[in-house]
Amino acid sequence: AGPLTRGNSTNQMLSNSGRRILPDPVETKYEVSDSTVDKNEVPGHSTAGDDGPNEQHQNILRALSLHSALIAGLNINYNISFEAISSPENKIKSRNNLLDCLRSNVDVLVDFVRGNSENQLIVFKQLPRLKKLLGKLSLPDWPKDFPEDLKGQVRQEPKLDADGVIIECLRNNEYLCAEKIPRSLFEIFGQLLEQEADPSTSPLLQFFEIGCVPLELAQYRNQQSTIEVLLSDRLPRVKACVQSIVGIGELCVAP
Repeated sequence: AGPLTRGNSTNQMLSNSGRRILPDPVETKYEVSDSTVDKNEVPGHSTAGDDGPNEQHQNILRALSLHSALIAGLNINYNISFEAISSPENKIKSRNNLLDCLRSNVDVLVDFVRGNSENQLIVFKQLPRLKKLLGKLSLPDWPKDFPEDLKGQVRQEPKLDADGVIIECLRNNEYLCAEKIPRSLFEIFGQLLEQEADPSTSPLLQFFEIGCVPLELAQYRNQQSTIEVLLSDRLPRVKACVQSIVGIGELCVAP
């Protein structure tokens, strides 16, 4: 590592109406010479980029079977409080708490698989569970005595990021893209895209892009599925969006 230089810190004793105030904690600053630090030599540092997960940490968590707990957490029934005997307010609060747990679970899964082919394979096997979490949140079966004015507090958005887990499982994974994406998944993502306010700017488009050309290797089966879905009459908003951008003729003759 390079030389460390201790910077100056300030620690002032203030007074308030004659009373002494405890000093602020001492803040020690260090300056590191960029020219003498090689990030590749730092143990555990991810070379995939400062914003990406640490692969060594991902592998350790896989060895500790973190994925087993995360996958089990996907089965959380966030509407279960509406089956219990409690006040309407507590039912809503409990649902929100369970959704917070489920969102955290899904967020960790995204980082667990990102850029890690072994973790991607493990989690993608749970595709049936992930598909159940796609789209808007499901509403509970309303108890007979549930107040109508409180139903508006039981929201269907923001949705869970289950689509993000699927997309990150496929990103840069040629094997999964070539062998494991079912045709039905293209249909599901097409339906989700149809519900977007502006399909042309939706992150869901990454699914089609990654599935068609992982690691710049064309997957013709996936390309055909993408064309069929994006131009389907069942998805009029998506089809109109595609036509406005590239036109049907240009898309159909594209390699």
